[in-house]
Amino acid sequence: MNKLIKTQYFTPKEFESLSPKFVENMLHNEVPFIVSINIQLEEGFSWVVATSKLLKQDNNGYISTIDLTKIETKFLKLLIENKNSIVTYEIAKNSIWKTKDMSIFTMRNFVNKIRNKTYKSIIKNKSGYGYIIEI
Repeated sequence: MNKLIKTQYFTPKEFESLSPKFVENMLHNEVPFIVSINIQLEEGFSWVVATSKLLKQDNNGYISTIDLTKIETKFLKLLIENKNSIVTYEIAKNSIWKTKDMSIFTMRNFVNKIRNKTYKSIIKNKSGYGYIIEI
C-alpha cells in the first residue's frame, strides 16, 4: 500500500524556531514528512537546500524548476552557502573547476547565464574580488 507523503517547506529561520518536541512528533508521525529548507531569493525565486534546485513561483502560484547545468548549480550553491560573503574568484575556481583551467571570462559567462535564467541582480560582482549573493 502506498503511503501519503506530506511535504513541508520551511525557511531557515522557521526551521530553527521549531521546537524539538514538534520535530520529534513530526518524525514519528504515521504520515512521513519531507522537510526541506528553502532560501527565498527575489522575484519569486527560491533555492531548495536539500536538492540544490532553483524554483520560480509565478504570479498564479505555480512553481517550476529552473534548469541549470551542473556547473551553474555548483556555482550558485557555492554562492548561497556563502551568502552575504564575497566568494573570491580563486575560491570559485578551486571549488568548481578544481584542476581545469578556467579564465575570469569563463566565470563571467556562467554568471551571465544564471542571470539570464533568473534576474540580473541575483549575483552581484565585487570588482577585482569575486561574487556575492545578498539574502
